[in-house]
Amino acid sequence: MNKFGIVIVTIILFTCINSEGQDLRQIENLSGSWKFSVGDNPHWALPDYDDSDWNRIRVPGRWEDQGYEDYDGYAWYRKTFEMENMDWDHPVFLCLGRIDDVSEIFINGKLYARTGSFPPHYETKYGEERIFTVTKDILPADTEITIAIRVYDMIMEGGIVGGKVGIYYDYDLNYIDIPLSGIWKFRIGKDDGWAKENLNDDDWDDLNVPEKWENQGYDDYDGYAWYRKSFTLSSSDIKRDQYLVLGKIDDYDYVYLNGKLLGSYKSLRNDFNWPRERDIWRNIRYYPIPDDLLKPGKNVIAVQVLDEQGDGGIYAGPVGITSEEYYRRLSRKYHQDNTFWEFLFESIFD
Repeated sequence: MNKFGIVIVTIILFTCINSEGQDLRQIENLSGSWKFSVGDNPHWALPDYDDSDWNRIRVPGRWEDQGYEDYDGYAWYRKTFEMENMDWDHPVFLCLGRIDDVSEIFINGKLYARTGSFPPHYETKYGEERIFTVTKDILPADTEITIAIRVYDMIMEGGIVGGKVGIYYDYDLNYIDIPLSGIWKFRIGKDDGWAKENLNDDDWDDLNVPEKWENQGYDDYDGYAWYRKSFTLSSSDIKRDQYLVLGKIDDYDYVYLNGKLLGSYKSLRNDFNWPRERDIWRNIRYYPIPDDLLKPGKNVIAVQVLDEQGDGGIYAGPVGITSEEYYRRLSRKYHQDNTFWEFLFESIFD
């Protein structure tokens, strides 16, 4: 469906639901006044670029409502700020709202993420919230940080039009006893041998989990890929009735723990209010762990993912090991009946 046909429905829908399904709580507010200029210049990404003569614009907010009526094309946003010392034990997310249509995010002059495709191979991502995992080396404390955002708008409204703008943490991690978010090993392809516990994955890529693989160098990749995570447990970490929580996965998954199949999307289909296979990407994965499978010392999780189209990977949290009590709290929180707007969204895009 084209942009004209769905823009009204999308605007309404995103006021009613969170596109990623994470319970994000704000640490640093980045909404408000940003520097802004129409046009396109690669030097505008540099932290020491002099933007003192740029106009100011409200973020989030359509640029058409702020003096740039009927403007379609390239524009840049810039904001410089400092981070205070904070707890980096859990994943932190940089949220930059919904950007119409295509964007590149630069942090201190380095390209950090791209969403959509610029001309001549234009692909809009105007309805998608920009949510990225960040680490303390990317947002160091007590140092000036400059975020520059290159935007291309094809038609109609443009800019950072809505959504969360700031730095956030995932409140759902309070329900996780052993967090496993962060860097995982990653490799595209399909090889059942990659589930083995003792596989040497040192030459695999490092990817943030949770986050779409498209944001991490695998633009437009659809197909099979594997994630692996090694972690160490003490005897006191291992208890009865524990669950592995793997966040949301787009689309299909097979999960192995210490070389043994723990579960897959097939075992979840009838447990959710989205029972059809094509909707499985909307649901958090919860897998009960047999009491004898975890062990003191090194443990390994391997996840095979098949993405059929669009975004792919373990794209939203929480991720980790939790108790049955916390599992049930998360389950109640996210196993809800379809809202009217979700039903309408599904009906239009089917």
